[in-house]
Amino acid sequence: MVNGYVKNGEFGVAHKLFDGMPERDVWSSNSMIIGHVVVGDLEAANELFERMLERDVVSWNCIMINSLAKSWECFYGS
Repeated sequence: MVNGYVKNGEFGVAHKLFDGMPERDVWSSNSMIIGHVVVGDLEAANELFERMLERDVVSWNCIMINSLAKSWECFYGS
């Protein structure tokens, strides 16, 4: 559900839902990392990545690929 809100550009709703989750899994955390990167908050994305109890290759790729894409957009335009 968090992923759906992030994909639809409703990051605030996704964040509220994520914050209220009693247990966060790797999927919801990955979605929030992507959301933070999309809105340009790379520091929050990195902090969430560091706090994740469980990480996988997808987690690392989420933060790296989305950060690189955002950097590319900032330097070269969309």
